[in-house]
Amino acid sequence: MARTKLGRIIFGLRRTRAQGPQSVEPVPTPQARTGSRKEIDPRLKQLVERAVRPSTVSLWNVLNRDEREDGVRWLIESEEIGRETVCKAMADTLSFRPQTVRRWTLDKLVQTACTVPLQDPIITQILFLSSLATPARLPMVRAFLDSLGIPHDDGEVESFESMDASQEALAGVAAKVADEYGDRAVAIYLLALWEAGAPLGEKSCAWLRDRWGLSDVEGGTESVEAAHRSAAKIAAETSDATDVPQRQAAGPPGRESRAEDYPGDVSLTPSKGIMEVASADEAEREGAPARRHLKSSSRPASLTILDRLVERALEDCAQETRGALSEDELDALVEEFVRLNGTRHESYFHAGYRDALFARSADASLSVKHPARLEWYWTGAVKAWAVREHWDRIVREYDDNPFVRELMTGSSQASAFAALPIAKALHGTGRAAEIGRSLTDRALILEPRLFDPLLSAATDLLREGDAAHARHIFDLLVRVGEQLEDTGSAPEQRVLFDARRRFAHSLRALRERERAERILKGLLAADPDQNARAMVHADLGLMAGGFDAMEEVALPTGQTAVESVRERLAMGEDHFRQSVGEGTDGSAHGHYCLGVLALARGKDDDAADRHLVAAHLRFSKRVRSYGNLVPRSSLYAGIAKARQLQPDKLVHAARVIVDALASGARFPIHLVRETVEAFDLAEDKENLRRVSEAVIEAADGLVLDELAECGPALRHCPLLAEKLHSRARDSGRPADLRAADLRAAVRGHMHARSQERAGDALDELEQLALKGVAVPEFQELLKDPAGYDPAWSREDSAVARARSYEALGEFEAATGILRELFHQRASQDTEDGLHDAAGILARISGYGIDASFYQEMRDRHRALVRQLGGARAVGAESAVGPSRRRHVRILVAGGAEEAARLEAPVREALRERDPRIYITFVRTGWGSNWRRALPELERHATDHHGLVILRFVRTNFGRHVRQLWPNDRPWRFCWGGGRGAIIETVETVAALVRNG
Repeated sequence: MARTKLGRIIFGLRRTRAQGPQSVEPVPTPQARTGSRKEIDPRLKQLVERAVRPSTVSLWNVLNRDEREDGVRWLIESEEIGRETVCKAMADTLSFRPQTVRRWTLDKLVQTACTVPLQDPIITQILFLSSLATPARLPMVRAFLDSLGIPHDDGEVESFESMDASQEALAGVAAKVADEYGDRAVAIYLLALWEAGAPLGEKSCAWLRDRWGLSDVEGGTESVEAAHRSAAKIAAETSDATDVPQRQAAGPPGRESRAEDYPGDVSLTPSKGIMEVASADEAEREGAPARRHLKSSSRPASLTILDRLVERALEDCAQETRGALSEDELDALVEEFVRLNGTRHESYFHAGYRDALFARSADASLSVKHPARLEWYWTGAVKAWAVREHWDRIVREYDDNPFVRELMTGSSQASAFAALPIAKALHGTGRAAEIGRSLTDRALILEPRLFDPLLSAATDLLREGDAAHARHIFDLLVRVGEQLEDTGSAPEQRVLFDARRRFAHSLRALRERERAERILKGLLAADPDQNARAMVHADLGLMAGGFDAMEEVALPTGQTAVESVRERLAMGEDHFRQSVGEGTDGSAHGHYCLGVLALARGKDDDAADRHLVAAHLRFSKRVRSYGNLVPRSSLYAGIAKARQLQPDKLVHAARVIVDALASGARFPIHLVRETVEAFDLAEDKENLRRVSEAVIEAADGLVLDELAECGPALRHCPLLAEKLHSRARDSGRPADLRAADLRAAVRGHMHARSQERAGDALDELEQLALKGVAVPEFQELLKDPAGYDPAWSREDSAVARARSYEALGEFEAATGILRELFHQRASQDTEDGLHDAAGILARISGYGIDASFYQEMRDRHRALVRQLGGARAVGAESAVGPSRRRHVRILVAGGAEEAARLEAPVREALRERDPRIYITFVRTGWGSNWRRALPELERHATDHHGLVILRFVRTNFGRHVRQLWPNDRPWRFCWGGGRGAIIETVETVAALVRNG
C-alpha cells in the first residue's frame, strides 16, 4: 500500500514550514514522564479494556487539555491551511461568522478548539492526528519502530499492513518504550495504530491489558452484544462535552470496517453490515453530520464491500492519491465488474459514479437501455456529484431526467442511495418546497437518514413564510416516524418531537389552530423532558394570544397597537411562566414573551431586563434559528436597562442598544423619547449622542417626530438637527410639518453652535411664513433672542417678523414691530440712523393705513431733520458741489418681480438727476435660491463703489451680502420698496462715495 496522508500524519512525517524549523519539546525522561500504572486515566483504561476498535472521536476525548492544545497549535503552525481549517471548524461549531474567528489570537483559537464540543467527526480526526504528529512524540515513534525492526523514514512507514510483530517481541519493545516515555503516551500511540488498521495495534492493546491488570475480553468471556453496550457506555463517559457526535461500535473486534462507520447502536449481521458501512461513509464524505439516531436499519443490503472498494479506488484515482489505479485501469475494472454478472444491475452504480467523477458523457456507458440499470447508473452519478458538492448539477439532472426524479419516490432499492443527496441538492439550491412534493413515505422508510435534512428543509421553509409546503414535509416526517415507531426503527425522540412541534407551528401559521393546539397538548401529555415542556408551553402561550410565530412578538409603533400586544401576551402569561419555570434552554421562549410583556406594561423594567437578557443569551447561541429575535431581544434588554434610570447601567445599555440597532433591530417609537432622556442623567452625554444617532440612522421619519420634541437629543445630537433640516426640504411634505422640522432644526443648530446652519433654517422658516405658513409659531420663535441670536441679529428678527405680517395683510401689526425699530434708529442721532428711520417711515407710509397710527413717528422724524439740517439728513446734492461730482457705480442687491419693473424708471430718473451715477441691479427673488446670486455680487464688488441692499429681502441673504462687501466702501439699506426710496438711497450712497 502506498504511503498515505493519514500514515504520514500518524507516524510523524517531517514537514517543510515557511517560518523555518520549529522548536522541539525535550524528550520526557523516566523521571519526568507521566502516566505510570497507578496514574492511568480511567477513560484510557476503558478504551484499552473494550474489545472494539477505537474511533478518533473517542481517542480525542481521552486526550487531556495540554495534549489537545499541543496538537491544535502544531496543526496551525505547521500546516499552510491549518489555521484556516481550525477557524472554519470553530465558526461552524459556534455559529460565528468566519471573519470573527479569523481575528482571534492564536491562544484564544487554540483554547476554544480544545474545549468546545466539535460537531464534525472529520475535524475531530484531523485534530487528534495532529496531536500525534507533534515533534515531542517523534523520539518515541523512532524508538518503537527501530526496536521492532520496522523500516521507516523518520517515523514514516510504507504501509499500515507492514506494521506487525509477534506478541512476544511486541511486549518486550512496548514495555521498554513505556518505561522511558510513559504508559500514557505509548497507550495513545498504540490505540492510534489500531484505529489506523495496523495489525500490531490490536496486539498491543492485549499487552496493555495485561500490563495494567485489566480483564481480558479477547478470549470470548464477553459477548459481542456486551461489547456493543460497553462501547456505547464508553462513548458517553469519554465525552468532554455534550452534543459531541459519538461513534459507537458495531460488529466483532478486528473487523475491516471501523466502529464509527455504523449508525447508532445497530447490531449488524454480515449481510446488513456491508450496506451500513457504505451509507455511513457516504454521509461523512458529503459533509452531513453522521446522526446516529436510528435504532435499526430497514434498508436493503444492495451494495457489498466489493462495491465499496471499487468506489474507493475511483476516489483515489480522482484525488491522484499515490499508488492509486490509473483511469484506464479503472475503466477495465468497472467493465469487468459489470461483465462478471450481467444480471446484477447494481454494478452499473460504478459506471455512473466513474462517469460523473471524471466528467464523462453517459452515452457510452448506457448502450443497454434497461430501466433498472439506468436507475443504478444515475444513482452512482448523483452520489459522485454529491461527493464533489456539485449540487446544481444534481438539480439540473433532476429537472431533465425522469430516472433521477424517480429516485425520490422509493420505488427501487437505488432510491435508498440517491434520495438523500437529491434532497440536499434541492434544499441547498433554494428548492426545498419540491422535496415534499416528490418524496414518498417509502423513500423515507428506505433512507431514514433523510429525517434530519428534511426537518431542516421544512424548518427553513417555515421561517421563510412558506407554511403550506413546510406543513407537507412535517406531515410526511410525523406519519413515517409513527410507522417506524411501530417497527422499532424510529428516529430518536428528539427528531420526532421537533417534527411534531414544528408541524403544529405550520398548522398555526395556516390558521388551523385547533389541530395545532391538540398536537402541542399531546406532546405535553407524552411527558417530554423539561426543555421540550418549556418550548411547548411557550407555543401554547403564543396560540392563546393569537400569535402565529414568536417572530410576531414585537413592540409596534403606535400606542394603540402596543395596548393590543400587551393584551394578547397577557392571555398566554400563565403558559409563559410555566415555560420559564422549567429552567432550561427552551425557557428562553417564555423569557422573551414575558420580557416584552413587562416592557409593554412599563411597570417593571427590572423584570423586563432580567427576562430579555435570559432570552438573548439563548437566542445568540443559535443565530440561524432565531434570526431577527437575536438583535431584537438585545435591543429590548438595552431599553429596559436604560429605563431603570440607574447611572451605572447606562454605559452598558447604550452599547447594547447601538449594537442591536446596527444589526437591524427596530426601535419601538413610543419608547424613543423616554429612553433617550434616560441617558441625560449621566454627566457624560456621549452615550446620549451615540444612542440618538443610532436610533436616527436605523429608523424612519416617525422617530424624528419623537426626537424633535426631545430636548436632550436636540441639545447633544447635531445629527438630529441635520436630519430634520434635510427632511424640511422635501417639497412633498406638508408645509406646516416642514415648518415644525425647521423650528426644531434651529434649536438643534443653535445648541451645536452651527450659526450658519441655524441662519439657513431661519431663512427657510421666513420663506414659509411669507406664504402664510405657521406665522404665529414663527413670531413666537423670534420673540426671544436666545432662539436665534447670533445666527440672526435683533434687527434681522424684527424685519422678518414685520415682513411675515405684511404677507398676511396685517399692516398694523407690522407697524407695531417697525415702530420699535424706527425709534432705535432715530435715537442714534446720526445721518445713517436718520436715513434708516426715514426709510422705515416711508415703508409704513406705503401700507395705506390711517396716518394717525404712526403720526408720532412722523413728528419725531421732522424734528430730527430740522435738528440735523435737511441737506445733511437726506444727502442732498448741495452736500457735494457740481465740481466734485465724479462718476460712481452703485450696486443694488435684492428684489424680485416688482424690483425688476422699477429698474428702468429708476435708471431714467437718475440720468436726469445725476448722469454720473451708474447702477447695476442683481435680483435674487423671494425663493431659497438666493445663494446663486452671491458669486455675481462678489464679482461686481470689485468694480462698484457703493452698495444698496433692499432691506425687505431674505434675511440671510442680506447678512451674506454684507459679509462679502469690502469694509472700506459705503453701503445702505433701502427700507422702502418704491421707486423714490431706491433713488434716494442710491443718491445717499453716491454722496458718501464722493465725499470720501
